[in-house]
Amino acid sequence: MPLTVQEFSDALRKGLGRAVLHLQEHGAAGMREAILEACLHDLRYDPQCEDSRADWLLRHILPNTGDLNFYRERIVSALRTMTSNRDMRQALKLVRWFAGRRDDESRATLYQFVGRRYDDEWVGLDEVVELDGKVGLLAAAAILGDRYQHEPNQWVPAGWWVSEACDRLGADVVWASFRDEAVRDPRVEAFLEALRAEEADEAPPSEPPPPPTMEEVTRLLADTSDASNYYRLASFGRDMSLEEAHRIFSRLLVETQPKQIARYLTVFRHRGFPSLPPRIFELALSADPQTQRP
Repeated sequence: MPLTVQEFSDALRKGLGRAVLHLQEHGAAGMREAILEACLHDLRYDPQCEDSRADWLLRHILPNTGDLNFYRERIVSALRTMTSNRDMRQALKLVRWFAGRRDDESRATLYQFVGRRYDDEWVGLDEVVELDGKVGLLAAAAILGDRYQHEPNQWVPAGWWVSEACDRLGADVVWASFRDEAVRDPRVEAFLEALRAEEADEAPPSEPPPPPTMEEVTRLLADTSDASNYYRLASFGRDMSLEEAHRIFSRLLVETQPKQIARYLTVFRHRGFPSLPPRIFELALSADPQTQRP
């Protein structure tokens, strides 16, 4: 029995398998608007608890539409004018996939986003590394370095991206590539200078910084300055023990200062919360955009 448009839209919004079964058994006739809505908007209720829908859309929804080009054209076009951070991040993942299928328009659009900031974060960096490996890494570093040369006071942290690039390509490859390219390209040298300033660390850029300790993270969480320390906090959160996660989570639940709450949430950027008490939903519904960031 085929789904109605309303039932299909509801299944897409919730990320349910019955939307996939409908496409496989009955096709996408009459469902274009609902599918496009799911591609152009991040429909997850709680991004902290649910992974990006981009992979699900790419694996199970779009391939079963029978008209990839229709969706590609509209996703690429819509991305250029998006203002929502969450919608944009999902669309960038979709466009990266199209670019990987040798679509020149998608590739050009993706690279246009490198060096742009939304909600005080760089966007498009992970996607170009995933698409082009070391070539994308150095292209992005050059673009960011150029931004730093011309607008040093507008810099926002990029260490988190370097950390994720190290996970993807290997730390030795990433730092050696930066070091070698910096000799030839002053923009990459400027990028490394920005990282050194960001970390306030005089260690040579060819060596990754040491992993943060619980003692350091406790100090950073209590810091009342404007420094975000995003990279250090997110890096710690990725590898912290279950005991450390519970200790930090218990402090998050009683914290009342927005700046500190944002830092606690950064620790859980790459992993789920130990539990979901009502306080977490209060933060998700807060008017402060820092507490709503995925």
